[in-house]
Amino acid sequence: MTTDLRQGRSLEESFTAEHIPTALAQILSDLQRRLGRDDPTTIVQAIASASLTKGDIAPFRKFSDKSYERNLVFRSEQFELLILCWHSGQLSPLHNHKGSSCYMRILEGTATELRFERAQCGVLAPSGVKNFECGSVAASFDEDIHTIANFQSSDLITMHCYSPPLLKPEIFPIADSFIPQLQGCYSNPIQAGTYVEHAVSK
Repeated sequence: MTTDLRQGRSLEESFTAEHIPTALAQILSDLQRRLGRDDPTTIVQAIASASLTKGDIAPFRKFSDKSYERNLVFRSEQFELLILCWHSGQLSPLHNHKGSSCYMRILEGTATELRFERAQCGVLAPSGVKNFECGSVAASFDEDIHTIANFQSSDLITMHCYSPPLLKPEIFPIADSFIPQLQGCYSNPIQAGTYVEHAVSK
């Protein structure tokens, strides 16, 4: 058992003293030991194998009708742990994790990940889509560009570990923010009722 020498307590006891449920405190202690020393595979295993109940995450089960909610459980210079709550139809901005690694576990519902990459012409193009069922764990790193969404009819709850904490992710515009609306939008605007006839060379 790892000890917090400043307090003479185990890390689990330190986290629990901060009013973090015991099961989450055990995850935090495990991550504290592993992060910075182990390869990503062992971090994924640690997050996947942790035993959590609805009661364990109850203090962080907070939703909003406006957007998905990012509920902070713990944060240090080394990493941060969050519980994200998504109503049906909510999704994250298109982003990367510049300078951080992200490990995500699905606690309730089904998450959909849409990945993007730079096409040869320089624009962002879809490169893949994948659904993650309850219990699944996924990882993304640094310059990976994606969005996470809840396209199901029921709520979605995910647990995210960022190492180091996600401070300055790059946010990318979704297509409809820079593509003109199609209805009534033309490259050669004309007055209403005017018929445009294009000459066809013989």
